[in-house]
Amino acid sequence: MNAHEIDYKNIDRVQIGSFTRTSESFCDSAPSTDIDAQLSMEYVSVAPLSGREWYSPSLMTSPTVAGLMKKIEIELDPVAQQAFWERSLSVFGHHSDKSWSTLQRDREIRAVKLEKTFE
Repeated sequence: MNAHEIDYKNIDRVQIGSFTRTSESFCDSAPSTDIDAQLSMEYVSVAPLSGREWYSPSLMTSPTVAGLMKKIEIELDPVAQQAFWERSLSVFGHHSDKSWSTLQRDREIRAVKLEKTFE
């Protein structure tokens, strides 16, 4: 695991700043499939140290990779949080005073209406 001249043995921890939805939806400290791995912040942060074979089954079960993944801390970054909400609210045409639960409910209502259209 030295493809990029990073000595993983010297890594004590890795801090990743992001918005809250990342830690809620994209954290998987033990991905079991390549899809799980692609959606795991921990895995995609560590696996590239191995070079081109970063979705191989042997790497996904590697004790070294598992050990490094445990050193990753995903933290709330206030700037990323604000940017996420400003962009997603403007893209989806919602007002910034709506909470996530309200937005989620609105999305579910639209999905049901869309499904009924194609029944």
